[in-house]
Amino acid sequence: MRDESRDKAADKGLLASLRVGDTLALEQAIDLFGGYVAAVIRHTLGSQARNEDCEELVSDVFVALWQAAGSLSPESRLKPWLAVVARNKALNWARAQGQAQKSAEAAQSLVSPAGDAGPYAESAIERISRDGLIIRALETLDEESRELMIGHYLKERSIKELSEATGHSQSSIKSRLFRSRKVVRTYLQQEGYA
Repeated sequence: MRDESRDKAADKGLLASLRVGDTLALEQAIDLFGGYVAAVIRHTLGSQARNEDCEELVSDVFVALWQAAGSLSPESRLKPWLAVVARNKALNWARAQGQAQKSAEAAQSLVSPAGDAGPYAESAIERISRDGLIIRALETLDEESRELMIGHYLKERSIKELSEATGHSQSSIKSRLFRSRKVVRTYLQQEGYA
């Protein structure tokens, strides 16, 4: 019972800091609950997702926490809230993967035996355009943030590997990736994507 009241007090203090936009509180939340959130996601998805997918979903959960912190009740308990968000993000991801598989199969069926891409060609052009936009979005980041994004998302290097390579803590790497994704997402939204 004492541990529970201590946990409530800790949640209340952490939530109060998050509500005023304290990035250190976000880092603390990631440190405290990151493993738990990852476990919920892995339990929900089973073997469907790669480690990189799970890491991305964990990051998405903490992005959601950051965005929702101001609207959460001061009496909210973070652990159960994070568990619900993690489960929902994982289920949405699994649904999207199922839809992506169906779309890929449908796109494949559009390709004629002669190799003419038909209506699928326009989607390829849109993808190339979007990829160019992502490159421009990455160019808005400072060099170190850009290198971390490329290392993690394109070269599929783990947070631990990036931490060892740069000498920064894993928490610091996660925070920088979080902020960088936010910058890239905002850029893409301003350009009509995402």
